[in-house]
Amino acid sequence: MRWPETLAGHEFLVQQRRSSRRLPVLGVEEGCGRFCVYSGAVAKEAIGAHKQSLAVTLRRLRTERGLSQSDLARATGISSSFLSLVEQGRSDITIGRLLRLAEFYDLEINDLLDGDADPERHPVQVLRADRENMIHSAAEGVDLFDLTSGSRWTLVPRLGVHQPGSKVEINHLHEHETMLFVLDGTFEIEVAGVEPVRLRRGEGAICRDVPAYSVKNVGKRTGRLLGINPRHRPLS
Repeated sequence: MRWPETLAGHEFLVQQRRSSRRLPVLGVEEGCGRFCVYSGAVAKEAIGAHKQSLAVTLRRLRTERGLSQSDLARATGISSSFLSLVEQGRSDITIGRLLRLAEFYDLEINDLLDGDADPERHPVQVLRADRENMIHSAAEGVDLFDLTSGSRWTLVPRLGVHQPGSKVEINHLHEHETMLFVLDGTFEIEVAGVEPVRLRRGEGAICRDVPAYSVKNVGKRTGRLLGINPRHRPLS
């Protein structure tokens, strides 16, 4: 099966190889399992569209709740000037900050994307990582994929493609429980006050009752990390 199935004529599959030749596409390397990469023009177009779509969604969520950017800044610890830039589509936002905004709105980060939910609600749903459901964080060196493609289920699965040395700082407003599983690469989970936990391919961990932690790709190649957490607000 091709994974994902279509990429508008710009699809590549990276097969399992020993070679670590770097491809001229978003810094993705071979030797990291099967995942998609995009040509430069397609990648820039997709990232720009995501930024504008996210800006519209965040602005709508705030105005629907009757909040000013100053109100939102006080509640989340994110400066109002930065929020203004993000809502205008003039600045990127890190995944850590985006998670904090989603939590404030009582949503999951997946809910901020424009994925089309499966109208048939089939009991067995195929999970795909494609550019229509991706958040690109240049500052962190991570592409985060919503694997549900817009469906709103109890479990929230995400795939992170992390460049070497990339680090994501997670700082929830409330305590969460998250499962992390390494598909490729080597990662370290850092929690204040304890020794870092190193995970290699085929290993996983559960972060329980930990509001703040970081995840770093300490390997020399691009790594893939699967994250799953229960939706913190039960579906009605």
